[in-house]
Amino acid sequence: MSNQTKLLDDILYQELRPWLGKNSIDQKYASKLSSVKEASTDFQFKYEINFHRPFDHKTKYYSKLILNNVKAECVRLVELIKEDNNENLIKYWLEDTLNKRIKTRLKDLGKLIKEKDYALTYIDPKKTSFELDQTHKANTF
Repeated sequence: MSNQTKLLDDILYQELRPWLGKNSIDQKYASKLSSVKEASTDFQFKYEINFHRPFDHKTKYYSKLILNNVKAECVRLVELIKEDNNENLIKYWLEDTLNKRIKTRLKDLGKLIKEKDYALTYIDPKKTSFELDQTHKANTF
């Protein structure tokens, strides 16, 4: 079984990038929301990211898509580890996922946030202004 993060890579690097012009129209996401399948797990997550509430169709879609994909990836990683009770393989999956894939994507995400000026204050309901460009606000989310 492969240890890929295809959907998350598509969102960060490919066609699903929210800041692309073709992905900026909020209304197209209203119908897409129901197509995102809810991922289920047999275990309880110990940690949760407490993030600002999505505020339009686009941010709701991407939030649901990313959170469900992360949940599915965690389930898949647990299955990979259970599949082979080999300590070296388990170490490989954890090292590959936690120290390579996730670390690389977080660094790339940090660069993107800086380059495109996606400051979290733009989406904080207590600190944001209605004058802020709504597309930039959605892309920041």
